[in-house]
Amino acid sequence: MISKKTADQIKENQNRVDTLENKKRNYAKVAFVLAIVFWLASLAFPGLITYKEDSLIGLQILSVGWLGPLTGNFSWYANILFFIGLFRVVSGKSTEILLFIAIILVLSTFTLGNFSSGLESSDTVYGYGFGFILWTLSFFLLQLASWFKLEFDISKDWLVSIPAICIASFIIMTVYFSVSDRLKGNEDELDYFSKNDVVFKRGPICSETVNQPKYTFTTDKPIEIININNTGSSWPLFSTPGKLLRWGFPVIRMNGIDYFNASNDDFILAGKPASDEAGSIIKVTNNYIEKYKAYSRAIFIASNDFPEKNISQSWLPIIKGKNITCPKQSSYPKPDEQPLKLLSEVFKVDVNNHKESNQNKSKRIKSVIESTSSEKYIGIKIDKYLNYNCIDNVGFMNRLEWHNMNKPYISLPAPFKLNGILYFADNTNKAICKENSVYVYTVRSRKRKESSDVNFTITKRSLVDYSEYWRISSHTRIPENDSQRYNYVIKSISDNTDSIRIQLFDLLSATTIDVSSDLTITN
Repeated sequence: MISKKTADQIKENQNRVDTLENKKRNYAKVAFVLAIVFWLASLAFPGLITYKEDSLIGLQILSVGWLGPLTGNFSWYANILFFIGLFRVVSGKSTEILLFIAIILVLSTFTLGNFSSGLESSDTVYGYGFGFILWTLSFFLLQLASWFKLEFDISKDWLVSIPAICIASFIIMTVYFSVSDRLKGNEDELDYFSKNDVVFKRGPICSETVNQPKYTFTTDKPIEIININNTGSSWPLFSTPGKLLRWGFPVIRMNGIDYFNASNDDFILAGKPASDEAGSIIKVTNNYIEKYKAYSRAIFIASNDFPEKNISQSWLPIIKGKNITCPKQSSYPKPDEQPLKLLSEVFKVDVNNHKESNQNKSKRIKSVIESTSSEKYIGIKIDKYLNYNCIDNVGFMNRLEWHNMNKPYISLPAPFKLNGILYFADNTNKAICKENSVYVYTVRSRKRKESSDVNFTITKRSLVDYSEYWRISSHTRIPENDSQRYNYVIKSISDNTDSIRIQLFDLLSATTIDVSSDLTITN
């Protein structure tokens, strides 16, 4: 017979077990509900933030994240395991291994360097938002709910604390990185955090800032650009003089030529050989760093009159394989972006009125063939028509001559010489001079089965200041002839306010084609 004392002890133990079981069930319910709430809430908050200032909320990521394998990431598929885990927890089945795999997939998000929306090319991930934090915690909470379902003594078995430790560790890590990034980040980083609801950054936080200029320089004399190692093409702002001229810098010197804008209303790039010393120098370096698989950029600005007054600034790559630098700069900067902002402060130039060119804005017109005639082929050379009817020292510079002058290489077409000035407004080398005007043009042909399409663009300019009168583009279809190739030039041209007449001449077949266009009828 069991003694009364023993019976009381058994009853006490049973009550304790029942109490512990009730606690386990209550804890499991709380963790289970919180897991669902956190997962649903994560859909409404930013999860990933990219360098394009795109704050992608959880719902957006959920809708396209299945494309993750295209970038080598499978973290989206943890959501499938999450819902399977929900049903297994409710039914009392084991989910430990399932949710362990799901959590591994969730944490693999930290390896996601690029994210693609499926509509555009992928962009580099900048950091993580509150939605990502909630999403991650929902998996830990579901794992915790699953562990509370296990048959062990909650007061003794330490295993149940593993999910709780993971939750606490993730929260502490999140708080640490969030606070640390905000304490170390420079003004640009903090502004990015604020605008895009970033909790913490994926890569290194940028603490370096752009040096405040100690000196300012005048633009009374040319600003000379020197690309060290001839790597300017990798930094577009300094690759050609037109970039800075469009932003309002008056004269830029490169390769011994002073470039300037020759038009008050439009933008026409012009230049002339340098005749005096530059006022200041900008030395540009753009060195490839193998460690980062990216370029380290730097500029050094100094005055020729006071060499001791100089300003230097560097931008170091911070992400391997990406031209993402610290401090932040852009290859095609806006007025408030580096290095344009620094240059505008140093040279006191208002860069808020960017000038565009009307070079590509041509009026499209209809053209018709009036007549076609052929003459005996006499071996006509194209050189005769490059600067047709133009006097000496007027017309397009020979490309070889320009190539020899243009060193180190700058991506500019052969210029049109007029009154000692070089004009770079047209990407061609063919011109017809007539009285006080010049017609610069391009002609392109494409062979078809029974005909040939001839497209031409013509710009009429002044032989006084190279200003533009008009620009037209048109095409005409020429019937088939025996020639398999074409090389058209314009032999003659005349125009009035209503129409234009041109003679196309094929140098290979000696065929002349009279074409007329009504300037009042557009395509």
